[in-house]
Amino acid sequence: MADSTSGVSSELFKTIFMNTSIGIVWMDSESFKIKTINPAFLDVFDLDENCIGKSGLDVFPNLIVKDNLDIISDIINNGGKHKHVIQLLKNDAEKSDDVQFFVLEISRVNFENEFGLMITLRQIGERLFFEKRMAESKEKFDYQVAGSLFSKAILIGEDAQIEIANERMILTLGKGYNILGSSIFDLFPELKSQKIAELYKLCLEEETKIFEKCIPIEININGVLKHLFLKFALKPITNKRGDQKAVLLSVLNITDLVLAKQKLYDREALLKHFIENLPVAINVLEGKDFVYRVSNKISESVWGYKIDIGTRVIDTVPGIEERPIFKNLQKVFNEGIQYEKKEHEYVDAKGNTQYINYIFQPIRDVDGNVKYVMTLGYDVSEELKYKKQLRENEKKFKTLAESMPQLVWTADNEGSADYFNSNWYTVTDIQYGENPWGNLEKLLGVSPSEAKVLTAEWYNCIANKKVYEKEMLFNNYKKTGKKHWFLVRAIPIYNDEKMVDSWIGTCTDIDDFKQLQQQKDDFLGIASHELKTPLTSLKLYSQYIGRNLQNIGDTANASVARKMDEQINKLTELIAELLDVTKIQNGRIELKSSKFDFNDLVNEVVEEQQMASRHQILVNAKPVGMIEADRHRLSQVMSNLIGNAIKYSPDADKVVVTAEHLGDKIRFCVQDYGIGIPEEKIEHVFKQYYRVSGEKEHTIPGLGLGLYISAEIIKRSNGNIYVNSERGKGSNFCFELPVKN
Repeated sequence: MADSTSGVSSELFKTIFMNTSIGIVWMDSESFKIKTINPAFLDVFDLDENCIGKSGLDVFPNLIVKDNLDIISDIINNGGKHKHVIQLLKNDAEKSDDVQFFVLEISRVNFENEFGLMITLRQIGERLFFEKRMAESKEKFDYQVAGSLFSKAILIGEDAQIEIANERMILTLGKGYNILGSSIFDLFPELKSQKIAELYKLCLEEETKIFEKCIPIEININGVLKHLFLKFALKPITNKRGDQKAVLLSVLNITDLVLAKQKLYDREALLKHFIENLPVAINVLEGKDFVYRVSNKISESVWGYKIDIGTRVIDTVPGIEERPIFKNLQKVFNEGIQYEKKEHEYVDAKGNTQYINYIFQPIRDVDGNVKYVMTLGYDVSEELKYKKQLRENEKKFKTLAESMPQLVWTADNEGSADYFNSNWYTVTDIQYGENPWGNLEKLLGVSPSEAKVLTAEWYNCIANKKVYEKEMLFNNYKKTGKKHWFLVRAIPIYNDEKMVDSWIGTCTDIDDFKQLQQQKDDFLGIASHELKTPLTSLKLYSQYIGRNLQNIGDTANASVARKMDEQINKLTELIAELLDVTKIQNGRIELKSSKFDFNDLVNEVVEEQQMASRHQILVNAKPVGMIEADRHRLSQVMSNLIGNAIKYSPDADKVVVTAEHLGDKIRFCVQDYGIGIPEEKIEHVFKQYYRVSGEKEHTIPGLGLGLYISAEIIKRSNGNIYVNSERGKGSNFCFELPVKN
């Protein structure tokens, strides 16, 4: 920046210098010696030219030079100008009328190739003085508060007109720079009814400083009603005359801080509630004295002592400093490592021996030093008693299992075997410690594929929580190389929550029973075969007698002959069933496959059954078409199902037969409305010789072989047979067979 007077002629400068009404003085920039001074400057301070050569620090009042040394130094070094307004008392006058007002301007000058300091005084009126003073005050106010965290403003009068506001306040109010001169209560009418209005009035009238750490307000900013929390200060101010009252308003928006504190408080309350209701004893101990700072309500019952916050552990638990547990506590604090102890034995305040699992965990401060130790503990006294009782029960169980003649085993809830009694290792070829069920090929002498099927059957029972029962032929019985029959049975064991906890199984020797059964089957087979010939002859004779009696007109005896023939038919059917059973048991039943129309077979069987029944047999068969199977055996199955439906619905008057094609299979069902089957007996209805017992069932004839034979025929046809039944409402027997597209 060019310095003042540069390029101005000396004559012109001297003329202006001596005749201007503005007071001017030129001084040395280092010693402040007065080099020249004009009459106007001399007149302001009643000086004469004798002051030339003297220092301005000594000649002029402090507010001319001494009070501006920092400013002068900056101007000398960096150039530029500075000006501000001052007021002077002329001739030491005491009256306010003798007060003069000036604009003081300081600058660096270059006159006749010599640098110096020039100060000018320009007299102004009182109004202009105060306007400039206000402008300077605003500039100074803005400078001082520009970096402040507070939003600040000077409010004047009862209506709180905004005289000055810093940038932060303008942004906070959100109404732009035109707020100056406006009443804050006109800008925000909602504040009139809030506490801030009362506090402003009190500060203005009583000239009382007011400070509020946190005051809630509601204020409409840009059309949005906001709920704010403010740190708030009001400071009364006056001008030098004491007739201008104003208030310095300082505001800091602490809404985020308040909300954060509230969230922190809520979280602390939630954490406290969580800790208080944990089923684990939690304590936080401070310092080497281990003073209780946190303790939840369960701690007293777990540790057996009354705990008061602020007390030391050694005062709460007498004698603890001599116990290992206290040494462990000290070790955690001193070494900063976690310590865990299981089944710690101690004596509580009542003298009872208790057991507890506990963990001691160090908590460090920001410098990494251990400040607290957190203890977590839970009572395991009952658990240990339960474990002890469980061990005793296991011992009793194993003793009982070892004394039984059966092969006994147990499995967990997922079906993995975990115990075998010693009989296993004397009866089978399995070595001690080996899992028999893990090597079915060796145990049963079956192929891997057969072993896979048996394993799948076992895990199906596990998944459905059903009793497992199967007859199995064990290999190398007692290491003799012979096979031996066992009935393998396992039942689920439920816990208090009705969940399967484990499985217990037995293998019972049924070899003698199987041999007797085989002898029985052989006898039935022989007897049935031997009875067929005389029964055939007897049937011929009865038919011959019946025809002769009918021919001679003896209708009464002819009727008796027909009834005898019917009974012979029933006996023939029973013998046929016994022969079928024998064939099934010996694996000699043969299925002769052929192609036929399934719907035709259904209609044929229904027609035969309808001729001998008072029930109405309703057919609801959808087109099924041609299938390939044993037509005669399927006819036998259908007849058995329809015949049973009629027999077991004595009080009903209809039976419904349905057939349909379902993708790659067909389904045939017979629905009756009879006595039904109890749920617990449904799984047994397809077993050999099984008949549902009850008040009504014992009057219904039969050997309990029809469903067994039907099930075996369907099974050997690669199908599935099942029943859905409800006691007192009837049964629905169905079978499904696979069909080729």
